[in-house]
Amino acid sequence: MTTDDTAIVLRRAVPADTAALDRLANLDSRRLPAGPHLVAERDGVLIAALALSSGIAFSDPFTPTADALELLRRWGQSGEVRAPIAKPTTLIARWITATIANATSAVSTGRT
Repeated sequence: MTTDDTAIVLRRAVPADTAALDRLANLDSRRLPAGPHLVAERDGVLIAALALSSGIAFSDPFTPTADALELLRRWGQSGEVRAPIAKPTTLIARWITATIANATSAVSTGRT
């Protein structure tokens, strides 16, 4: 653990994090592992990440990150990481598609 009193924020990576994830991987002499990723940030800057698909962790070697890496690993192994909830527009589009498919099927089979 570090002695830094600044809070560490853990979250799922979003597409806007791609450049920062790439920077972290390069600093850690790695290629960016395939996502999705969990990330840790301190003062709004990504300092560590964990690739969920492979379990590969990488971080800024010039910043104390042992605590952040430990938190990411625990979160990744906890089973509490869930897929993000679909956007409402995606859910509506799925519902409309299913409704149209059902209506088309009912008309073509004479079930109206």
